[in-house]
Amino acid sequence: MNEMIHVGLLSKEKCCGCTACYSICTRGAISMKRDEQGFSYPEIDENLCTQCGLCVRTCPSLSPKFYKSIKCFGAKHINKQEQLSSTSGGFAAALSDYVIGKGGVVYGVALDDVKYVRTVRINSRADLPKLKGSKYVQTDPCETFRQAGADLKYGLFVAYFGTSCNIDGLRHYLLCKNISTSNLVTIDLICHGVPSPQIFEDYIDYLSKRKPVNNFYFRTKAKGWGFGSKTFSPSVCYSDGENVCDKPITLAYQQLFFSNNCLRPHCYECPYAQMGRAADFTIADFWGISIFHPQYFDKDGVSLVLINSNNALNIFNNLQNIDSFETTTEIAYFKQENQRRPSQKNSAYEQFWKDYHQKGIEYILQHYTILNKYLLFKYYTKEKLNLLLNKICKKRI
Repeated sequence: MNEMIHVGLLSKEKCCGCTACYSICTRGAISMKRDEQGFSYPEIDENLCTQCGLCVRTCPSLSPKFYKSIKCFGAKHINKQEQLSSTSGGFAAALSDYVIGKGGVVYGVALDDVKYVRTVRINSRADLPKLKGSKYVQTDPCETFRQAGADLKYGLFVAYFGTSCNIDGLRHYLLCKNISTSNLVTIDLICHGVPSPQIFEDYIDYLSKRKPVNNFYFRTKAKGWGFGSKTFSPSVCYSDGENVCDKPITLAYQQLFFSNNCLRPHCYECPYAQMGRAADFTIADFWGISIFHPQYFDKDGVSLVLINSNNALNIFNNLQNIDSFETTTEIAYFKQENQRRPSQKNSAYEQFWKDYHQKGIEYILQHYTILNKYLLFKYYTKEKLNLLLNKICKKRI
């Protein structure tokens, strides 16, 4: 047995919060509890723990596994509406539709009651829109490791979307349970890091002070897609039908995400921020396509797809609802910073959390985001420069 008795002894920097340990524990000795930053960690009931070591063996942080990419592609959905309603090119939508069409189930991330981000199980095409779009928050996997295991035992075709650590946790769990993965396809993301669920929930509560919020979109294509812009045009939809898009109040959360002040401690030391991948497929925005493949550039979005297993390659070759072209690993990784290194902790990190705990979300938004007048001026100055550069790039294309 590993020298550690249980995962409750892991440092916060080592724990990714995947819930593999919680899912594997047959004694119910492990529960996931939030800390003061809003991230969930395993809590051990010593009265129930038998020190069997299962939680240690299933922990991906103690023995991460990686796969080398076989091929790399750019891809977009052949249905323009599917492409437009997707974060990048719609490859995830195409793959999900394929799995459901084969009688399978899809596990992906959805918003629950607007502000709660959870991994859910989908078994019909009608429910697939719930999974659309990026959610820049750490998801709660809930019971999905156990559910996916049960589906695989039953012989269902299963697709599971998640961050690399989440996918590696699922694979460790299934291995420890001796469950065959022959019917499983996994999809991870080139991940910047996962922000605190508590920060996002407080942010939605802040927006709701004005009037009830019906939905929040972390990214839209109100300004198109591409040219490496980090203006993701976030949008909030209120209960009376008002839609506020790409305004300081909606850009504020985007800035919190990219500030690297509120990511999970594990993210700053992420072992998956490298060339090796944890899943069959890896997907991302194909940033840099206008430089290396201008003939394939599409203002409505293009997905980058890394094929990391023969299983993924076979599925990819059978997809009928995408247009694709092959690219190289060097080009695929060119604009993907988190393929080379983890996101770096902001120098203001400690002060940020001190201010959050003492003064709350409103103070954080007013002092660390575009809602601050100085940062607002700086942002719009940068936006004007980006627009100028975009016009230059478009002329070249």
